[in-house]
Amino acid sequence: MSHSRMAFPENISIVQLAPPQVATGGDFIYRLLQPDAALAAVPGFTTVSAVNLVRERLELALGADLLVLQLLGDPDLLPIMFERKRKGLATVFEISDNFLSFQPSNPAAAFYNDPENRACILQLISQCDAVQVTVPALAEIFCRYNPRTVVFENRMASLGKPERPEGPIVVGWGGSVGHLEDIRRIAPALVAWARKTPGVKLAVMGDAAFKELFAELPPALFEYTPPGGLDDFYNFIQTIHIGIAPIRDDPFNLCRSDVKFMEYASRGAAPVCSNAPTYGRNVRDGETGLLFSNTDELISRLDSLVSAPELRARIAKNAYEYIKTERMESDGARIRAEFYTELLREKKGGGRLSGNRLEEIKTLKKTPGVSHYLHVPSDIEELVYSGLVYQFNRGEFAEAERCFREAAAAAPDYFQAHFYLGNLLMREDTREAEKYFRRALEIWPESCETALRIARLRFAVGRKKEARGMVEKIMTARPEYAPACNFKAEMLEMEGDRLGAETALEAAVAANQYHIPSLVALGVSSLESSEYEKAVEYFREASGASPDHAEARYGLGMALKAVGAKEEAGAELLAAMQTGRDCADHSARAYLEIALEHYKKGDVAKAGKMISSALEVAPEQPDLLFWMLRISAKSGDKEAEAAYGERLRLADTQGRFKRYYQT
Repeated sequence: MSHSRMAFPENISIVQLAPPQVATGGDFIYRLLQPDAALAAVPGFTTVSAVNLVRERLELALGADLLVLQLLGDPDLLPIMFERKRKGLATVFEISDNFLSFQPSNPAAAFYNDPENRACILQLISQCDAVQVTVPALAEIFCRYNPRTVVFENRMASLGKPERPEGPIVVGWGGSVGHLEDIRRIAPALVAWARKTPGVKLAVMGDAAFKELFAELPPALFEYTPPGGLDDFYNFIQTIHIGIAPIRDDPFNLCRSDVKFMEYASRGAAPVCSNAPTYGRNVRDGETGLLFSNTDELISRLDSLVSAPELRARIAKNAYEYIKTERMESDGARIRAEFYTELLREKKGGGRLSGNRLEEIKTLKKTPGVSHYLHVPSDIEELVYSGLVYQFNRGEFAEAERCFREAAAAAPDYFQAHFYLGNLLMREDTREAEKYFRRALEIWPESCETALRIARLRFAVGRKKEARGMVEKIMTARPEYAPACNFKAEMLEMEGDRLGAETALEAAVAANQYHIPSLVALGVSSLESSEYEKAVEYFREASGASPDHAEARYGLGMALKAVGAKEEAGAELLAAMQTGRDCADHSARAYLEIALEHYKKGDVAKAGKMISSALEVAPEQPDLLFWMLRISAKSGDKEAEAAYGERLRLADTQGRFKRYYQT
């Protein structure tokens, strides 16, 4: 398909909604602002970049010809999406990160690790007309949920100056605190290198935690810049000669985009990047950058660039030309326009969002020269955003309540203000919480999430019949909304109706096949009734959707053990030990049973190897240490026996194995 020949339709409106965030951050700029503005430069397209807190969310989401949902896990998007389906309008889901494997240090990890949020996201992905991702690795992971998946890589909207400042050769890095461990691993080597290499200097831009990693260096060899917006980061890059991009080999990092390479390259710095798929896909080693596989190679690459100015200049120039000719937003816009045009031609409906109406929405600011509108939050929307930050990032509930109350008082028709205030108040004042939930439901009666929370509040205060009635009403109106079925199961279980509860759980999975809480509950029920094959199916689906769900991995391990799949069972039980403390001991003991089957058959080496692997995951588990002590004694390895005896003595806090290590 030729990018230059396709005729694009006229007057197409595209709205992209993202999670609450600041519009000056890199994620917002690279995934919303830049691509949306570039697409709006293509004749016939009008685009809107907004966050999910925009007061006119419902109007924008229901009125756009095409709606793009960027990594949102909001159950109230379900009625919006199904209404769009009814009207014949297209909806696309964007996955910009591997949310199944967020690193613990990432501020977003808690939200995306929540089983309900994750189940909601997977349902939205599966129900959308298409999915767009940032890198091929994400397409490989998530195409199972929606086969119509397309890769739109990050691109640059502008280029900096290729010229470098005079003075020492500056090696720099800048980024978010999510990269702290990446930099921590190489910092000692960089410090030593800077000390012994004349004419060089290190520079870092980011959280103050990064500064501490280079505290040993004198000011002449190190410069620290506090974090700022993307323009500030671009200015920082203009001061460095070499930009480094280290990245650890983990499931989250391997699904990152190569934006760090692009930023360095577009501003004239020579990139030196980890030899991982993240960068290896596009960096041509020795031409547009240098790749390294370990710390020694990093230092070697830096030495080569410092000692050979012509090599440094050539790589910087080639990288700059690569961005200029292959990775600009203007080219990416044509690719997006073609994909969206094909998608829209398959749909029968048309949106009713006009340019005139967008002009009337005060928080939408038009980008000069193109038909693009950027959502600039009002003071009231900023209050709600601040409240969310206080509540979920800082745990400052009083400040969060103040923000939500001010927003709700100032904007009686602002759904999100009332919903989030009710949600916060659920912690301690159920009557006041219900008051704000009722107001939110008056503003938007289609909110299944609000209705369910009212039902939960009524059940909690003993108004069980009302709660059941509300849940039945939600299930009838929104059969695709699994949490309502799941809560019905909870109520029935409390009343002793296990059969009814199981039926409700099955309805939840019918509504959303990825509803993790219901899948786990059905798996447990199947285990208890000795229906092991069914248990395997339920737990496998749950752990596939949530690989770090310890109970799902433990349940799968136990079910596989019961059907005789011992090797796979052992792998799942090891994963359960690694992902959650709550069932670590149970998992270790079940795993140990598998290992001891080899021990009893005389294969002591196999048993020892298995238990040793488990101790790498759970090094202080007493049962595992006890058996390694026994195996060491059996094999006559006195040194290992003494070591395991000492470890067992420290780990055996209940004294169960005291007679085996006490001399």
